[in-house]
Formats: sequence, C-alpha cells, structure tokens
Amino acid sequence: MYCKNCGEALNENQDICLNCGAKKETGNKFCQNCGKETNENAAVCLSCGTQLKKPQAKEADTKTNDAGSPLPLILGICALILCFLPLIPSIIPLILSIITLIISVKAIKNNKSSVFAIIGLIISIFALISSAIATITVVLILLFIVIPYIAILIVAIVIEIVVVIFSIITAIISGIAL
Repeated sequence: MYCKNCGEALNENQDICLNCGAKKETGNKFCQNCGKETNENAAVCLSCGTQLKKPQAKEADTKTNDAGSPLPLILGICALILCFLPLIPSIIPLILSIITLIISVKAIKNNKSSVFAIIGLIISIFALISSAIATITVVLILLFIVIPYIAILIVAIVIEIVVVIFSIITAIISGIAL
C-alpha cells in the first residue's frame, strides 16, 4: 500500500504517512496499489490498472433530501397555540410568529426548503394574522371600554372633590356669616 498524496510506501497498520503527514486515504496524486504517479482525474492507474478511489463528495452535496430543522414548525405551532390562550398577552404570539416567519424564509432562501420550513411558514402566517387580530381587539377594547371607563371614573372623582371643597367653603362662609 502506498500514500495517495506522496507515493511513499505505507504498512497496513499505518494511518498517517510519515513522509508527508497525510491520512491514509487522502490525496489522489499517486496510486494506492503500486505508488506510481497518476493523473488526478484518472479513474484507473495506467501502470497497474487498479481503480483509483475518488475523493468523497462534500457532505452538503450528498444531503439533497434533508428534511431540515424542525425549529420553524415547532415555533409556528407554539405561536398558533399561544394565539388562542386567553391569559397570554397577544403581543407574545405576534412576536413569536414574526420570528418564525423570518427563520422559515431564511431556511427557504438558503436552498434548505424543507417540509418543516414550509409548514412553519404557513403556520406562522396564520399565527401572525390571528395574533394581529387579537392585538387589535385588545387595543380597541382598551380604547373604547377601559380608557373611557377610567376617564369617567377620574371625572367622577374630580367632581366629588370639587363638591367637597365647595361644601367646606360653604360651611366656612356660613359660619362666618352667623
């Protein structure tokens, strides 16, 4: 056996070439069977006929059917569930659905258009719409029910204070006039 990087002879137990420092199966400049120099693009050694092993493809190239990260799907489902819980402020699922939307779009743009990213995108759009409606509803309730009620309460308290002040002034004036 010979080093495929420098052509130096290797024994069977040797994992690293002591001449060039390359790992046993790395390189494609020399035949691993006879040690003769080869063309880097050759499929077989022209000296001995041994089939030359091609370097392995990068991991990213081999994973074309990758399902992707389930994070967009999980976040989308959480945002959707939070939309319908009455005790959760509606702004929390709104923010969560926006984050999910961003993560899903980035995953799809990076050619990782996984099923999880696409479903997460669809769910996050639905959650975004639902939480936006809930947020608008809360704001409208505050504007038309709670805030006017508080305003009426404040006006009633101010009127009560004014009545008490006039009663005191009237009592003082009545006491002076007698």
